[in-house]
Amino acid sequence: MVMATALCTTAFAAKGQDGDVSAGHAFAREACKACHMVEAEENAPRMIAIGPAFRDIAMSPASVRRAESVAQISAARPTPAIPKSQFARIRAWVNYGMTAAQVAAVYGVAVEVIERILSQS
Repeated sequence: MVMATALCTTAFAAKGQDGDVSAGHAFAREACKACHMVEAEENAPRMIAIGPAFRDIAMSPASVRRAESVAQISAARPTPAIPKSQFARIRAWVNYGMTAAQVAAVYGVAVEVIERILSQS
């Protein structure tokens, strides 16, 4: 609704310019410069850098070492039960690149528990 109002207002304001190119250019500079290049000498619009893929982060040596150390520590503790409702999420994480040790660290269980869940179909 707000966008439609803004477009209608802009259209009527532009119609009222009576061919004044400099007024139209000034309007474009103000209204469009956030996303578009209006002046020839301006820099290109901002580009958003995309970070590394989750798989690359999850498989980095530091992430794997951290998950394995947490999993080893948690293996000594009593293992909490993971509800069946979480099994699909665990499989999805592994499909996306997490190791069994990393998933075990999330749930605070031994790696063997996650491996057993993964072996069930």
